[in-house]
Amino acid sequence: MGSLLMLLIPFLSLFQVRDVSMEPVLAEGQTILVMRAGEIRPGDLVLFTDPYGRTAVKTCALAGGDRLTLEGNYLVLGKRRWFLQPDQKERLSRYEKVPEGSYLLLGENSFHSADSREWGFIGKDVILGKVIGKKGRTVDQR
Repeated sequence: MGSLLMLLIPFLSLFQVRDVSMEPVLAEGQTILVMRAGEIRPGDLVLFTDPYGRTAVKTCALAGGDRLTLEGNYLVLGKRRWFLQPDQKERLSRYEKVPEGSYLLLGENSFHSADSREWGFIGKDVILGKVIGKKGRTVDQR
């Protein structure tokens, strides 16, 4: 058992959430446990390097091959809707599906989140891992 634990440690890391873009799912200052291996699926919380070189965490909304649904100025995923600025709508409307090897990553607090609406799709090459645990304060949901 000890050797198995030692093998897993290189694949696990702790990170601290630095902003409010994932509230109420993750709070600013909360610690997350990230597994550096594994398949990323819609619904997973993903740690990655954003286009500006910063480490960020977002929800994987869609994966390669998944269909994009735009209605008016909104990206629609099930019952949730994310508002799109005109340039964001133009960028995403070029696609019917998420390109293979890419992900659509969105913040839960959409009005306070830079995400795939702004950057476009995120490639597998910048994914650092997926969140498998969290510890620390939670968001007050009054």
